[in-house]
Amino acid sequence: MEKNILATAGLRARNWIWLSMAAAVLVCLLVAGLHYHHKSRLGQAAVLVQELGRAGDDLSQGLLHLTLSTTADSPWQRERGLVLLQQAMTGYQRTLARLDPAADASAFRRDLDALQQQLQPLRQDPFSAAQSLSLRLAMYRLNSSAQQLDGELRRQLGELSGQLDLYFDGGVVLALLLLGGICLGLFRLEQSRSRQQQRLELLEAAVSQLNDIVMITEAGLLDEPGPRIVFVNAAFERHTGYRREEVIGRTPRILHGPETSVEERRRIRRALEHWQPVQAEMLNYTKGGDKLWLELSIVPLTDRQGRYTHWVSVERNITERRELEEQLHQARRLESVGQLTGGIAHDFNNLLTVIIGNAELLQEQLAEADPLRPLAESMLSAAQRGAELTSRLLAFARRQALVPRVVAVNELMDEMQLLLRRTLGHHVAIEVVQEPGLWPALVDPAQLESALLNLCINARDAMPGGGRLTLESANISLDEEDAGRYGDVAPGDYVQLVVSDTGSGIAAKHLHRVFEPFFTTKEQGRGTGLGLSMVFGFIKQSGGHITLYSEPGEGTTVRMYLPRSPVATQPAAPVTAPGRRGGDETILLVEDDAEVRRYAEIQLQRLGYTVLLAANGSSALQILRERQDIDLLFTDVMMPGGINGPELVEQTRCLHPHIKVLYSSGYAASTLLHQGRVAPEWQLLTKPYRRAELEAKVRQALEQRP
Repeated sequence: MEKNILATAGLRARNWIWLSMAAAVLVCLLVAGLHYHHKSRLGQAAVLVQELGRAGDDLSQGLLHLTLSTTADSPWQRERGLVLLQQAMTGYQRTLARLDPAADASAFRRDLDALQQQLQPLRQDPFSAAQSLSLRLAMYRLNSSAQQLDGELRRQLGELSGQLDLYFDGGVVLALLLLGGICLGLFRLEQSRSRQQQRLELLEAAVSQLNDIVMITEAGLLDEPGPRIVFVNAAFERHTGYRREEVIGRTPRILHGPETSVEERRRIRRALEHWQPVQAEMLNYTKGGDKLWLELSIVPLTDRQGRYTHWVSVERNITERRELEEQLHQARRLESVGQLTGGIAHDFNNLLTVIIGNAELLQEQLAEADPLRPLAESMLSAAQRGAELTSRLLAFARRQALVPRVVAVNELMDEMQLLLRRTLGHHVAIEVVQEPGLWPALVDPAQLESALLNLCINARDAMPGGGRLTLESANISLDEEDAGRYGDVAPGDYVQLVVSDTGSGIAAKHLHRVFEPFFTTKEQGRGTGLGLSMVFGFIKQSGGHITLYSEPGEGTTVRMYLPRSPVATQPAAPVTAPGRRGGDETILLVEDDAEVRRYAEIQLQRLGYTVLLAANGSSALQILRERQDIDLLFTDVMMPGGINGPELVEQTRCLHPHIKVLYSSGYAASTLLHQGRVAPEWQLLTKPYRRAELEAKVRQALEQRP
């Protein structure tokens, strides 16, 4: 709107100037013509006055000579007088011929004709005194008429002179007026140009302050090398690293790189070929080679004739957004894999519980020399290795049982140094850098030791020829901006534990998969791909964060952010007297898996307990309403039927406020119960469990103080 108003004002100003200039030229031509015409008339009148004067002089001289010829009887005087009279007559005739028809010269013409008639006889006859008197009278009359005519001519001369002055003054006034109009038009034009210049300066200042890139290219050929850049704003320099002088005259394709989408480039080209606006998201590269994701919006520009002249591209840097989207996608993918992995591990733990239990029964019933005993021992050993495998899977799925405690990380690192030096070998130099006054962390110490050992073993494997392993600890606080950059960590205080090596590093194409279970870059048979996934799950389940940075040939750095403990020391755990082997209490066993339920029933009965069975929460509640002698509720955490373990316990408290409770789960209740952190008053038996573990946990639960 403003642009159209400014353009209209400028056009009006230019039209006004042209009209004023044309009028000025016409007025000048008119004044010049009138001036020339009147000046010609003025000159003609002046010439006529001069000729009348000369003719009058000739007439007087001729009369004088004729008079002298009469008195002196001189023929020469007579001839001279006649010649002068003839010159006077000729002069008068010319004057009459050139006289303005509007002038009143009738009397002069009459007297001139009368004088000519009197002069005719003088050419042949002598000049008498009577003729001389008559001639003088005619000459006096003619002279009088000539004087009247001279006066008339002089009057016309004055009028013409006055008109000429008037025309000149009027022309000057009109010229000044037109000059004022031209000046007004020039002022308006300059005012319009000033407004346009101010608008352009404002637009340029606004474009220079934009955080979005603005690029203008010629609407030239789309084939190589491509259209030329004619303008870029300051944001282009900030985001790409190129200076304006480096790109003017070059093609925007200098920003393309090996991973720039060819299909997206073709789609943009098709739109440009048809002069259509187009939007796209494209991966470009900065001058330094860093990836730069840009959201493009390209539109064509036309001139006043409607011809396409340029392309304008507004480009927004969405690199951070794409990285966050990739992190979110990766987190969702890991979460999906974790859910699948956790579900499989849970079901597998139920199977392992039965296998381990039956293997133990066989081992006890077979004599030492029995040839079947090694088979039972082998079966038990394989089942235990399977339990370790499911434990790692549950760690990745964040469903392992954690017992968080206040941990002095520096002390834990000191205690592990001897183990690490023996495990890693002499070809790996270990450097430990600890921050004095390190905050205590709230984590499961056993899992932290396992995570640290896993990272160190991975570092050793990445340095087969030797290298340096560095362990660092530091206090760090993450604000809202830092937490937002990581995407899935809360702001607050953390204890940072860093493991760095100088090994072979990890290729960039593998970095987004390093925390996936069963993914490994090691040789076949040298890794299960569960080490980093277990560390990832443990850190996330503990409420922390983990990052990994690596470059091929430079090494790898893993940073673990452990939540800071709100207290400095861990209260001492109560000392529990060792329980006896079994008992005679009544236990309500609630387990949805029939084989696990049967195994646990047999083991508990062998320990002397009275066992009541329920396959789900509803059945268990029915038994609890009917029986008042139940001492222990031994329930699975996750069960079908709408009532899980914690909900069953909550409803049981209403019927039996002082009943003892023991949980059991292949998930170890980590996700379901307080995000994997078991409350201190809860008793939890993690599947798969052996008979000794079952025996100890049952006695511990029964003897626990309310």
